[in-house]
Amino acid sequence: GLCRGCLRTLDEITAWGNADDAFKRQVWQAIAERVAPRLAACADDVFGSHRELKS
Repeated sequence: GLCRGCLRTLDEITAWGNADDAFKRQVWQAIAERVAPRLAACADDVFGSHRELKS
């Protein structure tokens, strides 16, 4: 599962304090990949689907 606030896994959260910059960059990239579909879903909920916006 993911933390609802930061979208990190428990393993990522646990390792963060002792992690090197490369690990942290990987986690930030993973967060970006996790958040993108959630933002799109929120936009669809608020504004409707992209098909509706184009018509």
